[in-house]
Amino acid sequence: MIDRVRRYPPEVIVDKIARRVRETLRRAADVSAIGEGLGATISIPPVDQRAARSMFHLDPLRRDAMVETLARHWPPERRRVVEAADEIMAGRLHVLGHAARIPADASDWHRDPATGFQWPDGPARGIDYLNVEPKVDVKRVWEINRQQWLFPVGQAFWLTGDRRYADATVACVSSWIDANPLGRGVNWAMPMEAALRLVSWSWAFHFLSVEDVVRPEMQAVWLRSILEHARFVGENLEYTPRNGNHLVADALGLLYAGAAFPWLDGADARRRRGVDILSRAIVEQTYADGLDYEGSSAYHRFVGEMAIDALFLARLSGTPFDRDAATRIQAMSRVSDAMMWPDGHGPGFGDDDSGFVWRLGERSADDHRPFVALASIALGTTRPADLTMPVEALWLLGPTAPDLWSALIESPRGTSVAFPRSGLYVVASRGTRIVIDASPLGMGDGGYGGHGHLDALNVALSIGGRRILLDSGTYAYTGDEGWRNALRGEAAHNTIRVDGVDSVAQIDTWRLGESRRPFVRAWMNGPGRDLFVGEKTGSLPDGGTFRHRRRIYLDDRGCALIVDDILGAGHHVVERFFQLPAGDMRRDGVRFVLDDVTLICLSSDSTTLNVVVGDPRSRVGWRSPAYGVLVATPTIVERYEGSLPTRLVALITGERVTEVRLTDDGAVEIERSGGVDVISLPPLTETA
Repeated sequence: MIDRVRRYPPEVIVDKIARRVRETLRRAADVSAIGEGLGATISIPPVDQRAARSMFHLDPLRRDAMVETLARHWPPERRRVVEAADEIMAGRLHVLGHAARIPADASDWHRDPATGFQWPDGPARGIDYLNVEPKVDVKRVWEINRQQWLFPVGQAFWLTGDRRYADATVACVSSWIDANPLGRGVNWAMPMEAALRLVSWSWAFHFLSVEDVVRPEMQAVWLRSILEHARFVGENLEYTPRNGNHLVADALGLLYAGAAFPWLDGADARRRRGVDILSRAIVEQTYADGLDYEGSSAYHRFVGEMAIDALFLARLSGTPFDRDAATRIQAMSRVSDAMMWPDGHGPGFGDDDSGFVWRLGERSADDHRPFVALASIALGTTRPADLTMPVEALWLLGPTAPDLWSALIESPRGTSVAFPRSGLYVVASRGTRIVIDASPLGMGDGGYGGHGHLDALNVALSIGGRRILLDSGTYAYTGDEGWRNALRGEAAHNTIRVDGVDSVAQIDTWRLGESRRPFVRAWMNGPGRDLFVGEKTGSLPDGGTFRHRRRIYLDDRGCALIVDDILGAGHHVVERFFQLPAGDMRRDGVRFVLDDVTLICLSSDSTTLNVVVGDPRSRVGWRSPAYGVLVATPTIVERYEGSLPTRLVALITGERVTEVRLTDDGAVEIERSGGVDVISLPPLTETA
């Protein structure tokens, strides 16, 4: 226990002691008395006065202009919103890969929609939400209780004025408050969940405030619960030895409570505190050139969206926002722009729990385009030429969003770029794009884990806009330890594994063993060819180590060569994995063809090649495209057994290649239209 405490900085220890004292006093107090104290602080001004004092995204006075702007710039959106709202009004939800229903009674708010498991309604502090029955994942019940499905319902009321949507929102919020007394049940077990519920409720309240449709008694009940949420989050900020996205979400919740309800007592202090904590967290939790340090491209996008929302709210409320934090948001946007595919999706590195800040438009969770676009508007930078204005801009910025967007200068994208402090490298040429992960495994140098995977020197690759080499995804956190470990292991990524064991230990759900940051030996751009050379050290089951050196060449015709040297001594088994998309794939010896893309493995006599699709025993050949969803997909497994060092070579191209061969002197010859290109490789030695 003492060793664990020593890992915390002094200010965190002080905060935790103070928090424990407050919790002890609160448990000794009567909950109803706390509610009475909060109720005395609630004063609800009329709708017109609230609009005049608005510090929020939505302005009722601009409703007509927003409806007109939506019709002009996003013609299909009104119909999509109404259809989505009607689906929810019918009681149907889709929650992390599972069908669910809108909670109909108090117990439904605490029930796992996939298994039927009923979470206890006792004191939240005593609920062990990580260790329960197999297949039970607390994220599912939390996802329902974030109430982000109220976004389209509120939007539908704003756009149509149909009272059914307002009544449904009020009924939902009232039911939740009745079923979840402060501090009781699993929905009070995590401050981040209360903070994101604050975000949802702030939007819902303001969607309905466009007309005077909520009875004063219900407004008072709702606002008292909002104050309870704000105080709960403020007294339980999620400081840890290595702070992560939870602290950012906590801070955003405080900012929302202060900006969305500026007439409530304490609003100014909450707003300033939220901005201060969030701006410091953004700088602390990202590398200087922009990548979020948790080891996940999806969480990078999630944190970036929380940060840009905070910047907008700070400006609306006149709250100073740290300049260094704004600069870091701009750097985060550059990273997202560089690593996303043409369809907006990130490379999928690390965890992806399909998390949203808000659901203001129809998109997948790992779509980086809204963040990049919103950051361009907020910071006045250039905007990528192939990016369209997202509908989120209208809801966050109002009817002037199209004018702000059109005023930005377009900039081309698709060039090779390096983020050396972050450990992220992108090589691009003639429609081929490769994103290379040479970052720490998660939560900074030295390794820790967090939301990172065992994916050092992993690559994601697309040709002609089609994703060819994919990442595994996540599927589950606490609900299935076997799948959790399998999909963050080396066999689930486009990398290598030695002797059938991950080179870094998986300690628990979020912690990985100590590891060193991959070392980038070379990074060169053209002319004619880009080159990346990176290296990592891994542990062997017998206590020894090996080194994996990966070279990636990309020529000016979009042809990629991946050369893996595994350096060490003794007899070992080396496996290299290529994770491919579902679909028809033809194999001809060492050639694998997906439509017009060819992958060729230049194998030695000691190497075997197999395609594994959905193997339940090894859990190889699976991918989770979204949290809670698991699909069988082809994985090429190249297996070498023999002495180290050894070399594995693969070519990936969208061109027609006649022949590829390894020469006796260690070169690769690529025969195609226009002649034969030769890539000379260095000798297979420790120092080459």
